[in-house]
Amino acid sequence: MHQALLIPEVLLEIFTYVNTIPSTQTAPTQKLLAALARTCKIFHEPAMDLLWTEIHGLEPLLGCVTRLHPMIYHSDTRVSWDDSDEPWATGVEPLSAHEAHQFLRHSSRIRILNIKSEHPHLLSVIPAEACVFPRLKSLSLSTTYLNLFLPHMLLALEHLCIYTCDGDSTANELSLISNRIHWCTRLVTLSCPMLDWATWKRLSSLPTLLKLKIDQGYNDLPSLSSRDMVNLSFLNITSFSFRQRYNVADINATDIITIMQHSQFPSLKEFEFEAHFLSSEEAEQVFHALSHWKACRTLEEISIFFMVTDPWDPNTTSC
Repeated sequence: MHQALLIPEVLLEIFTYVNTIPSTQTAPTQKLLAALARTCKIFHEPAMDLLWTEIHGLEPLLGCVTRLHPMIYHSDTRVSWDDSDEPWATGVEPLSAHEAHQFLRHSSRIRILNIKSEHPHLLSVIPAEACVFPRLKSLSLSTTYLNLFLPHMLLALEHLCIYTCDGDSTANELSLISNRIHWCTRLVTLSCPMLDWATWKRLSSLPTLLKLKIDQGYNDLPSLSSRDMVNLSFLNITSFSFRQRYNVADINATDIITIMQHSQFPSLKEFEFEAHFLSSEEAEQVFHALSHWKACRTLEEISIFFMVTDPWDPNTTSC
């Protein structure tokens, strides 16, 4: 073996290049990295780091558990979690303490994690607040996994997406979301359900935050008052999206109007607002607030979509 391969920086360059080679049907990148990991001890660690850098779903981690491996990877027993009406994990016993160690075998290598599956019962043995992904930079998860995978110690997180499985959040979930976001001090992008005033205030002074997307649930009542929101300055945010989904016709656009009237976005370039429906009067209020919004001085792109009047009215129109 050439002595240059013993230099970590040289190895890093080699594997970074391998990881950028376009995948083909005969030689996908994952298989190339796996083959390199098996070649020799020198190659093993950098290859495994790249293999586990970005993970979509919990199945790759659960597949490290000896008992679950056949259910996930063997073609004769595998159940598709994408196409089946019932998840493959239905009826499967939770992990034991020993199996939890197998599940977390490569967790420290993961930088990007996107959790789509819903198998919380399998992970009941893992204690809440445990920092199981200490080097995570990007995380997408449902409120189901907040206690498990978004602890206070996840200080290096830069990209966070939190969503609800049914489009709505409970009061406890919203409180937990606000609490956890408070500890994320390096966020660059954030997508989440509606936040309380204290968290809005915290985010307004977060210098790293560039993109903010809020998804207000079906039953989330307006939670921001003009008194509280006065002069909050989101200094570096360049993209702001606000989506409100109400299932009752007497709820209006109070929150987004409050934000436009009483918050500063001196760097904003893109603004998107989506509402399931508004009355014509409410729509007029939104556009009036938008026309007087100080952020209009820097805005380059505006996207607005909503249903006018009652969604149950056959004469309802979209804008």
